[in-house]
Amino acid sequence: MIAALALVALTIMVVVALVVALGPRWRPSPIATWPTGRHSVTLGLNTIVVAHHEDVDWAGLRAGLDAAHANVLSLSAGRVEWTAFDWPEHPGAAALPGTDHLAWALQELGTLPDGTPRLPALTIDALVPNWILEDPSVAGHRVDGTPSVYAPSATAIQTGPVGQRYVDYAVELATRYKPMQIVFTELRFDDETFGADDLALFRQMTGAADWPRDAAGQVDQASPEIARWRSEVISGLLQRVRTALDGVAGEVGHRVELGIDVRVDWDDPAAGRPEAGHDYRMLSAVADRLELWAYFGTDGRDPDDVGALAAGLAPVLAPHQYTISVGLWSGTAADAVVPPAELAAAVGAAGDAGSVSTNVTPGSLMSPAHWESLAGVWTQWPT
Repeated sequence: MIAALALVALTIMVVVALVVALGPRWRPSPIATWPTGRHSVTLGLNTIVVAHHEDVDWAGLRAGLDAAHANVLSLSAGRVEWTAFDWPEHPGAAALPGTDHLAWALQELGTLPDGTPRLPALTIDALVPNWILEDPSVAGHRVDGTPSVYAPSATAIQTGPVGQRYVDYAVELATRYKPMQIVFTELRFDDETFGADDLALFRQMTGAADWPRDAAGQVDQASPEIARWRSEVISGLLQRVRTALDGVAGEVGHRVELGIDVRVDWDDPAAGRPEAGHDYRMLSAVADRLELWAYFGTDGRDPDDVGALAAGLAPVLAPHQYTISVGLWSGTAADAVVPPAELAAAVGAAGDAGSVSTNVTPGSLMSPAHWESLAGVWTQWPT
């Protein structure tokens, strides 16, 4: 009898130890349809990837989300080289191995007060600095030949291993967590698409013999041809992800939405930012939603401009095709934060202008006063 009790006790200890080490098992509830109206606050890896999950104020986060009537749980899933869980196919990629940090967050925050699911939206960061350190061949290059520290080349995305890893990670997230949505962030181009590999790709995709050049013979980096090509590369990747997600819809149990964070043109919102690869018309033909970086605090704008941004999208995007993502960063100082009153004003302006889906980011900058201000604007559950 004593031996039997000892065995039971040992078994319980082992199970508890495994739960602590690996994280709770997330069991998503079935959802028939996704709501058009959405409120969310993005929680990054610095919030959910921690050594001791009992040290996270889950109750406080849950209370803040509930008070703000946030029906979507927006979580960072990390990068393909820096994941929020142990990815069996790439065991060295975990940001903090041994625990499924996404499962912890989903278990703690993934249920609304009425017992229904807070719908998961998982974000993939497309930057690959560690990969570039290990394999410089995947890096994008500027016109002067300088390699990017963070961004892959267009070729590495279009035909190389980086793009395929993006696709694989999206499928892993879909089958593992069965989210409502998967979103790509930092999937954009600055000035790092001018390496020899990308010139060859540009020639192949456009039929051009060379980069567009100005009267002085320099590469015309502002050429619409380059902008269009960049958008084609990104939309092509999204199409591959869409096809892969559709291929596992049966296993997942539903169609997973696909989104992408995009830059904005404050002066002409409908124009998008094609030079970054963000042609809104092209991307919205593949992605379910474009998540607009309405980071007014770092762009020298004010809360009213967020409303003007949302209103200006009407020629190219219907309300169900976009999310206004209000940033909490302010100015250039790393610790500067948009004041709570301005956050409330920006979120309110977006809603007044027709945004039915609004996000606030990052959650790590939300003070109690920010949560209170947000709850004062989002006073009911969206539908």
